Parts: sequence; structure tokens; C-alpha cells
Amino acid sequence: MNGRLSVAAYGRLTALYPKSFRDEYRDDLLAAFRQQLLDDGAIRTWSSTIRDLLTTVPSQHLEAHMKRPRPQTVMILAMCVLVAAMILAIVAGTGPVVGIFLAAAVAALVVATLAWRAARPQRLDLGATRRWRTFVVSGIALLAAVIVAINVPPYNDQELPGPAWALMMLGLVSGVTLIAVGSTMGLAGRSSPRVRTD
Repeated sequence: MNGRLSVAAYGRLTALYPKSFRDEYRDDLLAAFRQQLLDDGAIRTWSSTIRDLLTTVPSQHLEAHMKRPRPQTVMILAMCVLVAAMILAIVAGTGPVVGIFLAAAVAALVVATLAWRAARPQRLDLGATRRWRTFVVSGIALLAAVIVAINVPPYNDQELPGPAWALMMLGLVSGVTLIAVGSTMGLAGRSSPRVRTD
């Protein structure tokens, strides 16, 4: 089989690879095949190519079908875990279980920060990363307002009625969420190299 027919045959065999792999690497595969034909001859080239196809085609299909979560999805899930753990720590009040919830919140914050970093584009908008303080300060202010509101008369020595309790919980959850988002943005901004966009 001459070189042209070998390259044409191998070009057809590259259709066995998944489309995404073919789109990215087909030209490189053909160039490497041509070079190997020149260096090793048709018999040795086809022998190694067949072995390579038998191992790489299934692995590339497996990799193409594996569902990897996007960093944005991981970040959102980690933030949900963080907020839930903080709420459970607040509701639990005291005791060893609070430590478990706080440890889960810290772990979720680390995961969210790493996912935020992976999801961000390479070029960094410095103004956006500086806004983390606004989120943290807003969350702290909201938590402080809720704490002050439930500690002034008439609610400081009696149980809150249903609507007031729901409003208090909404304020607590919102405050914790703002602090968590701001902390994640701040950690991600500080842990990555700064690139100016101007």
C-alpha cells in the first residue's frame, strides 16, 4: 500500500474517534501518521497504529461521555452547602454539632473558592473582585440589624410571631449568603494573579 492510500485509509479510520477529539486532533494525527510512514515504513506504522486505535478510541469515547460538572455548577452547589451549614449552625445554637456545621461551611467555602477560580475567565476585572467587601459588609450589616431588631422590646423577652420569625430567618439567611458570596469572591481574587484589562 503506497503512502497516499495509507494516509487516506488512516484518515477514514480517524472517524472512529469522538467528534470533539477529531475536530481538535485530526490534523495532528494525520501529520504524525505521515511522518511515521516516512520513518518506519508501512508495515511497522500500521502495526503500531492498529494497536493505538484499539486502546485510544475506546478511552476517548469514554472520556467524551463522562459528565464532568462545570465549575459554575460546583460553585453554586458549594455555596448552597455553605449557606445551609451556616443556617444549621445558627439554629443549633451551641454544642459540638455547631463545630461540625461550621467545619462543613469552611470546606464548602474552600470548594466554592476553587470553583470560582476555575470558572473565571483568564482576564480579571479588578473592579469586580473589589466588590467582595460590599457583599461582606452588607451581610454583616443585615445580620446586625436582625440581631438588634429581635433584642429590642417587645420581642426581646417573648417568642416571635409567625411573620416576624419568617422575616428574621430571611434576614439571617440573606446575611449569611451575602457574607459567603463576598468571602468567596475575596478569596478567589486574592489567590489568583492579577491581570489588568485596561
